[in-house]
Amino acid sequence: MLTIPEASELFKEVAYSYGVLSDPEKRRQYDMAGFEAIDAEGTDMEIDLSNLGTVNTMFAALFSKLGVPIKTTVSANVLEEALNGTVTIRPLPIGTSLSGKVEKQSAHFFGVTISNEQAEAGLVVRVTSAAQSKFKLLYFEQDANGGYGLALQEDSEKTGKVTSAGMYFLHFQVYRMDSTVNALAMAKDPEAAFFKKLEGLQPCEVSELKAGTHIFAVYGWSYLYC
Repeated sequence: MLTIPEASELFKEVAYSYGVLSDPEKRRQYDMAGFEAIDAEGTDMEIDLSNLGTVNTMFAALFSKLGVPIKTTVSANVLEEALNGTVTIRPLPIGTSLSGKVEKQSAHFFGVTISNEQAEAGLVVRVTSAAQSKFKLLYFEQDANGGYGLALQEDSEKTGKVTSAGMYFLHFQVYRMDSTVNALAMAKDPEAAFFKKLEGLQPCEVSELKAGTHIFAVYGWSYLYC
């Protein structure tokens, strides 16, 4: 019978192999010289949950809780529907917010139309989950065939009592503060805790948008909880 650490290591090996074999370039390197030719540190364990089935998905959830860093891809079905232009896109006016529920391995698409003035001012798109569900915030670009290809994605992270993800389309750098400093530390020594947060500043990815309609989506993958 496998112990939890043994099972965790086994799942890591399986997920690592999956990541190699599902990537054409890494598969080519493996075929030429085996696993030694592949940079292990640069290989994320990225899994398409839609291909796992219920039992394996539950195992993935278990190992995620145990600390195994499992990164999930966006379902191929969602990406294919976007490329075919068959997704339903809801308009989302600037300055408004929407609430709703996204099922696992599915996505809700939104169209945000901005003017030249709004593009110059910059845009921030932010999604939060009070239930602390895990999700991805996606940005799609329209291709020549009228479909939409995935261009950017941000995984949700726990920030305080919620999980959140954001995209920043600005003309200046934005930084994310360290959210691991707990409330007790803040209460005991607010100044020290604040500087601790500053030490953990991480630059956010910043892009720019032109005037027009831009497509965003919220993708649910709530089976995996850290």
